Amino acid sequence: MSHQEPQTFNSGAKTLRLTENKRRYRARRKEYIADLETKLAEAREQGVQATKEVQLAARQVALENGRLRDLLRLAGFSHGDIDSWRDAGCRGNGGDGDTSNSSDQHFQTEQKARRCAAALAAYQGADEREWMMPLCEIACGSEKGLVKTIEAEKAEKAEKSSCTRHEQIIPSCKLITRLTENPAADITQVPAAAPLSSNEEPHQDAGASHGGGGIECRKAYDMLIQYATTEDKMDTIARALESGCTKNGKGGCAVKSKVVLQALDDVCE
Repeated sequence: MSHQEPQTFNSGAKTLRLTENKRRYRARRKEYIADLETKLAEAREQGVQATKEVQLAARQVALENGRLRDLLRLAGFSHGDIDSWRDAGCRGNGGDGDTSNSSDQHFQTEQKARRCAAALAAYQGADEREWMMPLCEIACGSEKGLVKTIEAEKAEKAEKSSCTRHEQIIPSCKLITRLTENPAADITQVPAAAPLSSNEEPHQDAGASHGGGGIECRKAYDMLIQYATTEDKMDTIARALESGCTKNGKGGCAVKSKVVLQALDDVCE
């Protein structure tokens, strides 16, 4: 009997230890599973938040790209110029296929950007009396200087008007008068005025004889009419050209610089 009692006691203690170990194991497993479920829920929440942030960032990038594209359009770049520049940057050295056309357009876009940058730098550093020149170059997208452009236009006008020298042509600045006489007239296709006779001197800008800033009416028309994309813009340009026109005393006329600038601001908005 004395030997059986210790064996029974040891067996009962062992059973208690096993039971306690199982209880602790189940408790630890339950705690571990609960911790995993908590972490999984947090990960899902973080994933949802990250998705929202990515979508918000994508919308912001799209908005910024759209505004930058609008700015480049105002600077004179076409959608084709912008797309070719973007595609060249995305393609890098890993592009395949014939890329000669896109490369040519990319080069032309780069040259246009350099000309705009040079004109803008000249505008920012120019004297107050000279600042109109780079602005005209930017607005017209001219590759040559303003003086060369005017001379080329005068030569072209002389050739085209040789057969209509004696016809009466309404000046390009009198668009409202033209529309009043002919409501169906296309003011975006106004013929150049007849050239001066050989014994007359080419007139200067109206503002030049008065110390102010003026732009030859035909030049002002060419600057503004390229932005006449809507009927409202056409009306704005017509009013600006006719109301800002001043005579120079030599049979010619010019539009005040401030009027042209204000019209550019209005139609470029």
